[in-house]
Amino acid sequence: MACWANAPASLLIYPNPVADVLFLRLPRDVPAGTTLWVAGSMDRTTKQLQVRQPAGRSRLLEADTHALAPGQYFVRLVGADGETSPVGSFLKI
Repeated sequence: MACWANAPASLLIYPNPVADVLFLRLPRDVPAGTTLWVAGSMDRTTKQLQVRQPAGRSRLLEADTHALAPGQYFVRLVGADGETSPVGSFLKI
């Protein structure tokens, strides 16, 4: 079964707008090997951000956004099996 199959089509992304650390609450547990891809709306640059999963929080990820320029970004989680999450967005200030 794919990791995002039958999951609600939403990610909770906060704080939004974000200055430093972004949190993503997911509709399902995060499988091992999941990566976070971020695409900027203006420059179309795609980056892979390091994510951290707090101990005991299987549906929560943290990502450091310090290196991102201010602007609108779109995010997608990609599992080790290639399965993708619903798309979310945030504003970096």
